[in-house]
Amino acid sequence: MAKHGLAGQSERVLEPYCCCLWEESVQKLSTEDLRSLPKLSPKQQLDKLGGSEVFLQRQEQCLVVHTGR
Repeated sequence: MAKHGLAGQSERVLEPYCCCLWEESVQKLSTEDLRSLPKLSPKQQLDKLGGSEVFLQRQEQCLVVHTGR
């Protein structure tokens, strides 16, 4: 959090940031997909959520939204 100028602001930022990061990708998954996630390798989980490039883009987008940068 400090790396992105959010030191001491975790209570204000954490929930909206996590929702921003996960909500869209999780909504695209079926109930069966969600149930199977814990059984998959980390790479398979990431692929199921759109892949690493998509995840990193979403992470940057959410940081911009919640830091104003």
